[in-house]
Amino acid sequence: MNTHGLTPDEFYNDRQHFWKGFIHFVIACTVAIALLLILMAIFLV
Repeated sequence: MNTHGLTPDEFYNDRQHFWKGFIHFVIACTVAIALLLILMAIFLV
């Protein structure tokens, strides 16, 4: 199950690194949208 000559350990570490970055990005976007909605609720009411 080698992809592009990676060992299984290297493949696993690369995948873990990708998911860590992806989850961080999703959480950051979610927090930014929530903060924007809260600020809109404060200023528009």
